[in-house]
Amino acid sequence: MNYSTVLPQHRAIAKIYERDMDLVLVEELESSNEFRIWLASRVFGTDCFLSHLRATHSVVDESNRESDVIFRFHSKIDASSEIGIKAILLENKIDAIAQPNQGMDYGNRGKSGRDRGEWLDFKTCLVAPKSYLKSYLQTSSDEDSFDECISYEEILSYFASRKERDERFKWKARLVEDAIFKKQTGYAPVISEEATAFVREYHACAKVFERL
Repeated sequence: MNYSTVLPQHRAIAKIYERDMDLVLVEELESSNEFRIWLASRVFGTDCFLSHLRATHSVVDESNRESDVIFRFHSKIDASSEIGIKAILLENKIDAIAQPNQGMDYGNRGKSGRDRGEWLDFKTCLVAPKSYLKSYLQTSSDEDSFDECISYEEILSYFASRKERDERFKWKARLVEDAIFKKQTGYAPVISEEATAFVREYHACAKVFERL
């Protein structure tokens, strides 16, 4: 599809936001074993999914940093016969600029969850339109990058290949198309360096007072 030719009145939702895509992911993870298997194997690179535990939206940690979606499931751990919990920490983007050290922060939250015994293994994953991922991968450092990246176009293909089976898949494909359309046609945020510096300093001061 040529997204530049899609008229606004032909789109499913006039304005689609990242939260809308968050909820698309959570709904599928909470209701579709097929999607759970697909995502787990796509991120971990192997058919590792055994059974569903939970998909949670907007998870805030002790440092007040947020993971968009955390998907936890039972899995075989490595090549052993041991069964434990694995987690995928998902960051979803349509057009918002990545925060400094965001990939590294996701990795640290994954390690903290492992240390607390919430899961035995984890991976971090950035989900975004293909054009966003291309730009991100060109500018991010190794230590700041996510373990895996999944494009909206991949998710669109997943739904579109199943749309003849169920109207629900057709609807989800339309939603993902709208999100891709938004990225390709419009919003380019302007980042204020002054405001960003202020927020960083404010957060650093707040952490000092927390320790007093």
